[in-house]
Amino acid sequence: MSATDEQIGRNLLRLRGELSQKELAAMMQKRGWKWSQATVWAIEKGERPLRLAEAADLEDLLNLFPNSSPLLESPKRVTVGNEIRGLADAREELEAAIAAYDMARYDLAIKADALTEVDKRAHRDQVVEEIGVPASRVVADAHAKWADDPDQIWHEMVSGKTTAHTFRRIVQESARGEHQEA
Repeated sequence: MSATDEQIGRNLLRLRGELSQKELAAMMQKRGWKWSQATVWAIEKGERPLRLAEAADLEDLLNLFPNSSPLLESPKRVTVGNEIRGLADAREELEAAIAAYDMARYDLAIKADALTEVDKRAHRDQVVEEIGVPASRVVADAHAKWADDPDQIWHEMVSGKTTAHTFRRIVQESARGEHQEA
C-alpha cells in the first residue's frame, strides 16, 4: 500500500482514542458498512485503503471537524488537533462546574438567610476553612497573565517560553493564592 494509506491508518489509530477496533467496526456496521475488527486493523496497518465515503462516516462518528480531513493530516497535526479538542471539552466541563458552583452558592445564600447572626459567623469561618479562596479568584488568577492577549498563551506555549508544566504550576499556585504576576 502507499505511504498515504499508512499515514491514514496511523491517524485513524490516534483519532479513535480509547474506542476499540471492534467498537469502531460495530459503529461503521450501523452505518451500512461491512466492517469487522479485522477491517479496522487492516486500515490502521495501511494494508487496506480507506474509501472516501468511509472516511466521511468515520469523521462524523469520531466527532472530527468537518472539512478538515484529519485522516490525511500529518501525525503531529492530528495529535495537536486532538489536544485542542480535549481543551475544548475541558472548557465545557469547566463551564458546567462553574454553573454548578454558582448554583451551590445561591442555594447556600438562601439557606444562610434563615440563620441567626451567631450561626452565620460560625458558618462563615467553616466556609473559609473548607473552601478557602473563592473559585472565581482561582480561575481569574490563573488566567490573569494572558487576559489582555488571548493569543499570547498560544504563542508562549509553542515558543517554549511557557511549558505545559509551567502553566500547570501557575494554576496550582493560583489555587493556593501564591502566584504573583511578573
